[in-house]
Amino acid sequence: MQSNEKKVRFGFDLGGTKVQPYAEYEDGTKLLDDIIWEENKHYIDKEKDTVEEKKRKITSVMINQLEKYIGMANITVEQIMFIGITVPRTRSK
Repeated sequence: MQSNEKKVRFGFDLGGTKVQPYAEYEDGTKLLDDIIWEENKHYIDKEKDTVEEKKRKITSVMINQLEKYIGMANITVEQIMFIGITVPRTRSK
């Protein structure tokens, strides 16, 4: 199977200030080594942004990063097996 036919697992780690993407082939081989955390800021203002604005900002970063890495890795959307998202648990006050 050529690399352009391999299935890919893609994920995002949603943090307090950034969204960190990660991708690997189905055999566990890392897809890209140059995913840079600092490029993925979502710029949420936790005090002023509405819930809808927070969702829009996070979704925008995720879509942009997914499109970027699909192009950089020369893969197709059809190769992506799944997209996972990890989200920190919020604590009650």
